[in-house]
Amino acid sequence: MSEKETITAIIKEIQEYVKKHFDQSFKEPLKKEWIGSNPVSAFDEKGLFTEKNWNDARVNLFRAFFSGFFHPGIHNQIVFIGDLEVAHFWCDDQNYVFIRNTQTNDLYYATWYKSRGRTDLILHNGRKITLTEFKKLLLEMLKPVREG
Repeated sequence: MSEKETITAIIKEIQEYVKKHFDQSFKEPLKKEWIGSNPVSAFDEKGLFTEKNWNDARVNLFRAFFSGFFHPGIHNQIVFIGDLEVAHFWCDDQNYVFIRNTQTNDLYYATWYKSRGRTDLILHNGRKITLTEFKKLLLEMLKPVREG
């Protein structure tokens, strides 16, 4: 299998995981399935991202998407998914995600530490992302991988 085929297979596997859990995560974002601290929503009552979050299932799906990006062929590379240019970088245990929609030039940025439950920040065009924008982005990330 070529490196491109391997990358595409990894992303497809991640996309299937996200698809499988998408509806449930948005239906019950604060469902607790572990021993420890209770989940705290990543979106406030106005639907804006808040840094005071913990294990929100919707954001955990977004973060899970990038677990496969540690593969040598994807790590620190740009991957094209649908109309999105997606890049995940990891340095000193901090994750950094940059996404650009090539049709609209919308920019997204997210960061979090290790694989813990708190997500530090998710921005859309330089401001905190809304729940509606976040859901739309996550759905865009499920489109087919393409050539750059």
